Amino acid sequence: DALPIYRSLYFIERFGIMVTIVLLPLDRLPYLHRIPFSLGVISFVALLIAASWRLWQQLQKQGLQSLRLHFVVAALLLLPPLSYLISSASAINRDVAYHATLTLALVCARAFFFFVLLKANKDLWLLVRKTIYVVTGAVVAFGLFQYFFDTWGVSTAVTDLKNCCTSNSTYVFPRVHSTALEPLYFDHFLM
Repeated sequence: DALPIYRSLYFIERFGIMVTIVLLPLDRLPYLHRIPFSLGVISFVALLIAASWRLWQQLQKQGLQSLRLHFVVAALLLLPPLSYLISSASAINRDVAYHATLTLALVCARAFFFFVLLKANKDLWLLVRKTIYVVTGAVVAFGLFQYFFDTWGVSTAVTDLKNCCTSNSTYVFPRVHSTALEPLYFDHFLM
């Protein structure tokens, strides 16, 4: 009777985690935004459902005392968005400030969902590591593609390099940024 629900939740939590990790370095790509549905919103909802289910299970089995660490983590993750919200009231451009606050709040919510899911199921760490390795491999492969194809003179329309990062601009070698906005962001992602 409950088996289909558990199978669905098994899929939902893994889907939410994998899509979130995959979108971290790929969200800038322009063709992802042409998809008629938002993978980010779908993965957020999947994480919300899975984390809520895990919290509900733990609350039923072990009581409110078992969620003490969850409350501490949630409170700590609420501090940055609250400080953004307070400072947004006196910001020069309030619309941008409120948008940044909302974005940070969504990032903190995802971090909390990850905490809940990974604390409840240690086996998910293996999925997280494998997904990060595959995504990093794909991003590095695209960076190598940019490097070699730009060196061989292929157009920036193919390599997706910015004009300031080609081998014909600042340096004699291309400054690859792969899926990042700029080469230093790519370096930080790899580290």
